Amino acid sequence: MMRVLRPGGWLLVTNRVGRDAPLMLGKTYRRDEFPRILENVGFKNVSVYPWQVNYDLVWARKS
Repeated sequence: MMRVLRPGGWLLVTNRVGRDAPLMLGKTYRRDEFPRILENVGFKNVSVYPWQVNYDLVWARKS
């Protein structure tokens, strides 16, 4: 996602949270570790918002 966003572009993703998250196909992250992972690859202004019961919305901006 980082590669295809233009500089200054916004990323919007969902992240499955809660007790069923490990059962999901693909990769899910703990609520407290996901922002750090995005910041480590170069995203800025990372914000996590509770969305639905089992999902977070995550916004981040490419520097």
